[in-house]
Amino acid sequence: MLSEFGEKGFRVICFPSNQFGNQEPWDEPKIRKYVEENFNLQQSKTFQIANKVEVNGENAAPIYNWLRNATGKFDKIRWNFNTVFLIDRMGKVSRHDSFRWGAMQKVVQKLVNNTVGVSTDPDAAKNIYEQNAM
Repeated sequence: MLSEFGEKGFRVICFPSNQFGNQEPWDEPKIRKYVEENFNLQQSKTFQIANKVEVNGENAAPIYNWLRNATGKFDKIRWNFNTVFLIDRMGKVSRHDSFRWGAMQKVVQKLVNNTVGVSTDPDAAKNIYEQNAM
């Protein structure tokens, strides 16, 4: 998706977390190196690996509290690799749990290609996803 939508303004920010089965015990430099070597994803303007954070509980990072408040969905993130928050050009946030990548790619494509219209509805990304998930 980065190669397809990056020049149209699509950005990915990953927040490593060790709250899910201790799957990310390393520090940020080692995580970045692992991602670069195994997935050929290097730090760039379209892809960033942020600092390791907690996403659930009283020590959840402020960004996750903000994302939850913006969506009104306050339940726990069950797995950080399977929860996505999308922020459109108008700043509207949508949360997607247990998504399928094929359907998510269609959501991103429509949001990136639509500069007017889609962004005015706070549930637009969710609605697009549900239409494409079937």
